[in-house]
Amino acid sequence: MFTYCEVKNLIREGGKVIGVNVYDHKNRRERQFFAPLVVNAGGIWGQGIAEYADLKIKMFPAKGALLVMGHRINKLVINRCRKPADADILVPGDTICVIGTTSSRVPYDQIDNMEVTPEEVDILFREGEKLAPSLRHTRVLRAYAGVRPLVASDDDPSGRNVSRGIVLLDHAERDGLDGFITITGGKLMTYRLMAEWATDLVCKKLNKTARCVTAEQALPGSTESRQETNQKVISLPSTIRYSAVYRHGSRATRLLEKERLDRSMVCECEAVTAGGSSLRY
Repeated sequence: MFTYCEVKNLIREGGKVIGVNVYDHKNRRERQFFAPLVVNAGGIWGQGIAEYADLKIKMFPAKGALLVMGHRINKLVINRCRKPADADILVPGDTICVIGTTSSRVPYDQIDNMEVTPEEVDILFREGEKLAPSLRHTRVLRAYAGVRPLVASDDDPSGRNVSRGIVLLDHAERDGLDGFITITGGKLMTYRLMAEWATDLVCKKLNKTARCVTAEQALPGSTESRQETNQKVISLPSTIRYSAVYRHGSRATRLLEKERLDRSMVCECEAVTAGGSSLRY
């Protein structure tokens, strides 16, 4: 995986996509990558990537705002049993909890400029208190917003029947362009199913036969219990140790190999270290 690399164009040869041009922001240089099949998994930015191949994917960006609270006030997820609405779920995670979310349509050219408004904060607080009254006394660490990659079907240009389901597009069948597929839509909850659908199509197009193990294979870092990993990293400060094991599982032992600077705390509220998180990588 190459982080900090922004797709700048698709490389085409005849009627087929054979690779991508990217700009490496970390090393400040242009790079090229080639592949027998290119998978567009760019989320809300997938529309722009497809446009490099003169393809049209009609996305309807839906902004969602959330609040990160300073304490973990609930042990389990609290979800309001009603039709989807603002602030209907309170999710605990590590040392904090998150209340969300809102939903509002935003112009596609504004997806990189998301800001949470005071009105959205008020809504999240007002509705969130109905789930957990103690929220009104809890400090807010930060507010942030993301954009859902909702997709309208090809026969619904108005977007009136936009689905939040998974969208898998074979551009050879849909647009006559080989070597390129798009996987988008969906939710974080369904990301492994999205990966399975996309991988199945990749294998089919590349004539590869293999049994899918997405639903069976353990995620990285889950090779041993938290208790076992805690014993191995007992020398780490307790504030770092708990969060590292919670987030990275058995991979938390890599922190023992880091220098002191990498283990330094950059966020006391959520126990984030310089080298033990995605901060650096």
